[in-house]
Amino acid sequence: MSEILVGTDFGLHSTLALKAAKHWSDKLKLPLHLVYVDKLTPQLESMPVYSPSLPQEVYDFKSWVEKSIDRKILDHLNMCEINKNDIKVTVVQGHVAEELTLMTKQNENGLIFLGSEQHDLINRIFLGSVGEKLANLSQNPVVIIRNKNIEVPKKILFATDFSIPAKKALEWVKKLAVSFSAEINLVNLISVSLKEQLIDHSSAESSEHYISGVLSVEKKNADEKMQNLVVVLENLGIKVNAEVLHAQKFDLNQSLLDYAHTTCPDLLIIASHGKTWPQKILSGSATLTMLRNYSANFLICK
Repeated sequence: MSEILVGTDFGLHSTLALKAAKHWSDKLKLPLHLVYVDKLTPQLESMPVYSPSLPQEVYDFKSWVEKSIDRKILDHLNMCEINKNDIKVTVVQGHVAEELTLMTKQNENGLIFLGSEQHDLINRIFLGSVGEKLANLSQNPVVIIRNKNIEVPKKILFATDFSIPAKKALEWVKKLAVSFSAEINLVNLISVSLKEQLIDHSSAESSEHYISGVLSVEKKNADEKMQNLVVVLENLGIKVNAEVLHAQKFDLNQSLLDYAHTTCPDLLIIASHGKTWPQKILSGSATLTMLRNYSANFLICK
């Protein structure tokens, strides 16, 4: 069954995510499912027994943990003005990203919601974030909520390269734009591939002329594809601003980041191509670049 799965740790960003998920649930007519991943109980169960009384003490503490979780869940729902009878609640044990991914395998048309804050450089390099791990692991669209002032998207930025993942993401663009009466900023960034840049030319002038010619052809093709998308969206009554732009210094990721800072969207929708971690390190990833450098709400599709 399709549903909106919301991961929580009862913190501020989880509260923001649950509040936003409630709005999306109402508009998209999808049931809410709140999931808390308990990491403490497995640690208690793995504790070595040093005295006859310790097992009972551990049992008592586990009972207290369970009651504490139940109390926090009710407080969490009350804070978000959600009746406990209107939402499914599940407590599981394990690692957050892995457990949420497992729970969505039977939820093909659903969404995963997660509250997340931007991590400092050290945490990003050595630990990453649950949001990044989930975006990498899950085949379901992942919504990452960061902006406390925006629960309903009214201005959506969709970066497309006209690929198959982008076509899948476009379906969510249409659905959300219609449901929330949102305006769409549609952008395609074109660049010359590294292979084409390395082609040997007799002079700098001929090289520049060749690259200019390649970009001209790329832009013409992209303009045609973009116009077709605009027609599709406008036929649905969606307001669209569409642009095809040259990437600055052939850096697609940085150019997309700069464009986002210029347009200031409420929600940024990205089609992830599911690169492996070595590929992301070597060639870069638009998803990781935006998650790590732009403070906004995201919908990441595969």
